[in-house]
Amino acid sequence: MKVYLNPVINLTKKCHRYRRKANTCEHHERWRFCQYWYQFNMDTKCKNFYLYYSALTASMMSMATGCKQVWNSPVIPKLMSNDTSINPLGIPISVLQVSLLTALNPIGIIMGTVLIGKLPDIIGRKKTLILITTGGMVSFIGLYFARYLYQYIILLLLMSTNVSAVIIVAPIYTAEIAEDCNRGNLGSLMTFWAVLGQLYGYVVGAVTTVNTFFLLCALPSFIVLIMSIFIPESPIYLSMKGDKIGGMRVLKTLRPSKTMSDIETEFYEKEHVLNDKKKDEHVSLKSFCVSRSVRKALILSIATRCLSDLSGLTIVLSFMATLLNDAQTNISGDNLAIIVMVIKILASIVTIFVIEKAGRRILILSSALVCGTSMFALGLYFYFKINNYLLHRSLGLIPIIAIVCFLSSYSFGLSAVPCVLRAELLPNELRAIGSSIAQFIGTAALIAVSFAYPLVSTYLGVQYNMFTFSLFCFTGFTFLFFHLPETKGKSFAEIRNLLK
Repeated sequence: MKVYLNPVINLTKKCHRYRRKANTCEHHERWRFCQYWYQFNMDTKCKNFYLYYSALTASMMSMATGCKQVWNSPVIPKLMSNDTSINPLGIPISVLQVSLLTALNPIGIIMGTVLIGKLPDIIGRKKTLILITTGGMVSFIGLYFARYLYQYIILLLLMSTNVSAVIIVAPIYTAEIAEDCNRGNLGSLMTFWAVLGQLYGYVVGAVTTVNTFFLLCALPSFIVLIMSIFIPESPIYLSMKGDKIGGMRVLKTLRPSKTMSDIETEFYEKEHVLNDKKKDEHVSLKSFCVSRSVRKALILSIATRCLSDLSGLTIVLSFMATLLNDAQTNISGDNLAIIVMVIKILASIVTIFVIEKAGRRILILSSALVCGTSMFALGLYFYFKINNYLLHRSLGLIPIIAIVCFLSSYSFGLSAVPCVLRAELLPNELRAIGSSIAQFIGTAALIAVSFAYPLVSTYLGVQYNMFTFSLFCFTGFTFLFFHLPETKGKSFAEIRNLLK
């Protein structure tokens, strides 16, 4: 840090010399230039390498989450194969076993949410991130050696539990080390790495065996584990443990261009928020019976979370290669899945600008409408195909178009907006417990859908699953159209009045 600050200190000394000699035009211009340069270096908050390194390391852990979300797509067809050269289990798994393996992901999410509990407050954010990253990496490596179905069940459940905990701990760590000016940018890194992890899973799964796939999925976790050794502990956690000097020291390493006075001001502001949060920890479920606006906020939070979980994203990501195999092209489903994910990444980047300008209501409503229409179109295609209708060859592109539209619209509406709405609709003292209720109900519904999908697809037809997802999207659209207010640019008091 001393080396980093030396150029600033040296030029500051020159600036003071120019200021004393500012009686001539030449020295006056140099003094003005020094003012601008000094102001740029001292006030610009987006050039700190160590801050971005720490946030990047924490958010990069979500890459394992992306791999976990898509493992079904390349692996399940191989586990159902009679070919022992590609099936490490030796015998094909049944449809019921496919349902069980698919449902392990949301079950692990619930377990991770419950088990993570107060662990970040007990051992610290950094140690918790290292622990769950190690657990996810060990699970992937264990799957490389697995040869029996019960081993898959145990290790997949452990993997889902660990990597789902990243979704809880990483945003907390990032928010606590970030500044006000870059908190949004640093927070969005998790979504980018998760999508990149999905693409990585599809690419690796398309060109490797099952065992090699799991081993390569452990590689990002190993890299992050090495990088996480060099990140600092959260200053908020250090403050919770009474180590104020350590918290300020961490903030100083993360803000090398700030003065000690600014560091102390920011630290005490964070500490004030922490004390306010402790005052609200006594809140119980009875608090939701206090007013109509609070009850409506909880209902809307549950509705948006369920709409996000029941729209079909998990199923599309898990079985994308199987769905795209029915597209009438000369490209395999695995390769098409890679192409679709590249388009999704580009769409996610473009929609960042849309999110900044549009309101919450229009985003989630339009996303639900497009997702419902895409699922309905996909259901119609499979209905006509399964019932042996003669389809024009150009209609074989419907699965690709429908899935691209679904993933693109989901990314700018149903992906991020429900989290924002929960934070805006629920009052501060009820935000944590209300979000937990919404997440539990949404994940429970996701478990039922994930378990039922393979069974319904096998015995009734995949089209009925798509029609069901479409129905969920249209039902959610109708409910939110009449009950969801626009919250963009409104204070919490104005939102309370709207909910009344």
